[in-house]
Amino acid sequence: MLPRKHGSGSTWDRRFQECIQLGIFVKLRRRLLKIYGDEIGVKWKWQSLASIPIKYSLGRRRHVKIVVIDVT
Repeated sequence: MLPRKHGSGSTWDRRFQECIQLGIFVKLRRRLLKIYGDEIGVKWKWQSLASIPIKYSLGRRRHVKIVVIDVT
């Protein structure tokens, strides 16, 4: 729960969903990886991420979307 002085939780959720729809987090991740790669260096040929469905109460499952990013 967020402190009330920062606005309502529903407002934060709306803004968060807008950021997702606009692709802001994907763009931010790409930019930060580029900066990190330029300054420190990332020596990978490939990267993979494995995931499993996350089980919720009442037996519902959430499937996690795997996003492939291009940092070149």
